Amino acid sequence: MKQLVCRLEFITRAFCGGADPETRVEIRAPSIRGQLRWWFRVLGGFTSLHPISCREQEAFVFGSVAGKDGQASQLQVRVRPMAQIPSTPVRAENLGFGMNSPEGYLLFPMRQKPRAGITQPASWPGFELHLAWRGPDENWEDIQALATVFGHLGALGFRSRRCMGA
Repeated sequence: MKQLVCRLEFITRAFCGGADPETRVEIRAPSIRGQLRWWFRVLGGFTSLHPISCREQEAFVFGSVAGKDGQASQLQVRVRPMAQIPSTPVRAENLGFGMNSPEGYLLFPMRQKPRAGITQPASWPGFELHLAWRGPDENWEDIQALATVFGHLGALGFRSRRCMGA
């Protein structure tokens, strides 16, 4: 089994909620797994597995429950915060962005309910991402490349695909 440990930090505010998104921030392995899966699809799969389709590659790497042929994941994802995650309940109005600004547009869902967030990312040391690959060794470089893309371009949290969670 090959293992990779990456230390990741947030560069912007992040609103990562779990079971109680209004009061507690959680960095969750399933969320990161979903982002890795998304980047896998965007990149079109792995070159080392190209004879098979991207969908079959995805089932091989991330597992599948399709039909009667369930398949376990070859990739394990774990998360370990480097320190206590600061949870600050925030409303959109408290961030200082007006209703008609671009930032106000992004924060519109937070006008009704507060969300817990990491509002000062520079003050929190981040988290460790642990990846364990149980598949063939020839795919290990592709797993490392996928982790690198996520680490440099990925995002987590509430509205992360719209800039509030990078």
